[in-house]
Amino acid sequence: MRVLTIVALALTLAAIPPASADDTSGIVVQVSPHTLLLGATQGLITVHADIAFTDVDPEVNPTLNGVEAQSTFADDCGNLVAKFPEDDVKIQLTAGTADLELVGVTTEGVAFSGTDTVNVHDYQGRR
Repeated sequence: MRVLTIVALALTLAAIPPASADDTSGIVVQVSPHTLLLGATQGLITVHADIAFTDVDPEVNPTLNGVEAQSTFADDCGNLVAKFPEDDVKIQLTAGTADLELVGVTTEGVAFSGTDTVNVHDYQGRR
């Protein structure tokens, strides 16, 4: 019975096509800070992406909702980190939630993207 189960599992796994190295259209991204305060200075907006930094075309700056990255580098795992000017991103937003989409190109010329939903609040400062 165990042999039959193992064979069935192996056949099932063999039928699943392997992920292509070029299949980077939907990557996981994480935006920080995850809550953006309109009217407050929070510094650069940082995006961590689940794509190897060496796979990203160094001639094409990634964008976040159309705003070009100010800098890019590899994190400790070798994945892409991109920093964006806060004011250029926030000017597009209103209070509530917002989907921020990172878009870039691989060294092979394949487009990649990923989206993270962040909270957006109006900030009036202390009274």
